[in-house]
Amino acid sequence: MKHILAGLFAFLFLGLVAAADTVTPDAVVLQVTGSVMVQLPGQTTAVTLAEGAHIPQGATIITGANSEASIRPIGGVVSTIKADTTVQIEKLSVTTDNGTVSNQTALISLLSGNLVSTLDPSKKHINNYGVRTPKGVAAARGTIYGVHVDASGSTFATLSGTVTITMADNRIITVSLGTGLILNDTSGATAQATPISAASPEVKAAVLEAATTVINLVKENLEPTTTAGATTTLLAAVVQAANAADPVAAQTLTTAAINAAQTNKTTSGTADSSTQAIQQAATQGASQNTTSFAPPGDDNSQNQQGNQNQSNSPVTSIDTSVVSPSH
Repeated sequence: MKHILAGLFAFLFLGLVAAADTVTPDAVVLQVTGSVMVQLPGQTTAVTLAEGAHIPQGATIITGANSEASIRPIGGVVSTIKADTTVQIEKLSVTTDNGTVSNQTALISLLSGNLVSTLDPSKKHINNYGVRTPKGVAAARGTIYGVHVDASGSTFATLSGTVTITMADNRIITVSLGTGLILNDTSGATAQATPISAASPEVKAAVLEAATTVINLVKENLEPTTTAGATTTLLAAVVQAANAADPVAAQTLTTAAINAAQTNKTTSGTADSSTQAIQQAATQGASQNTTSFAPPGDDNSQNQQGNQNQSNSPVTSIDTSVVSPSH
């Protein structure tokens, strides 16, 4: 009897262990515009990337001028590879427990160019996503952010949520909602995120490009969110950030966001409320931008800046322990 019970317990234990399974999935190509190439692992030449293709871990994607590609590395994430950009899909993994996804990880190395990442907040409890740059890994769970890499350094801009950058020396820099920064050889030791309204032209450009990208995803029904409320929140977030960066340039984006909400399959039925939310976000973003027009050193400017920092503070911190800055 003891042997039977021991065997039963061993069988049950092995069954519990086997219930958790980790696999390496492929990224899926959602959309391709212009000239985009992919070099598969073990290959020496690149081939044309097509919509619907499955891209394995280790593949390198190269976009040409006026070209881009949007991929889904894991569920709830869309990574848009902008023009003149090279990325490598460094790591992909999905863990299931009794048939239910319990963890998804994607790490993309941005070798040069621009990458816009759009994450579904409803999956932040299972998703671990990061973008590796020469300066460190920018990790997030449910957020929208843009990253640019060139010879002068790495630029980061957060339009929604919070991004944490883990540097090569394990220092951590937080890029909260509505802020951005540039990391280069001279700024790395003391770098701090700056509100978008007072940020450098490079950060503002990254914000406008990320906002344009997200609006286009919604227009094409490629956004990672699956409900009207969540998709409206995406649009409102990028419109607010764009208006904080440049209210004049953002006027066109605000209109485009409203049009996208009216035609998107998840928001078309609630277009009026979506439009109202987007318009309110545009107004709020533009009001934040007024801080950048006050003369340097002006007391009122400093007070407004302090208030803006409070309004842009993150709601929650992001756990980035799953991605390491070292290979």
